[in-house]
Amino acid sequence: MLFNKVTKDNILQGIKDFENKVSALMGLCDALDQEEQQSQAHSEQLMQSVLREVFEGSKNC
Repeated sequence: MLFNKVTKDNILQGIKDFENKVSALMGLCDALDQEEQQSQAHSEQLMQSVLREVFEGSKNC
């Protein structure tokens, strides 16, 4: 069985790899959060349009 020799450089590289992965995942979380906020805004706009159509449409009947 082969084991990598544990060195300061190996440990530092592992930490850098971990930080890069966390950073990439946080970027995905930020993008997902932004998408969720946009979806919420579009949902609110749609609800306002539907309500406007219902109430203004009933005046035209």
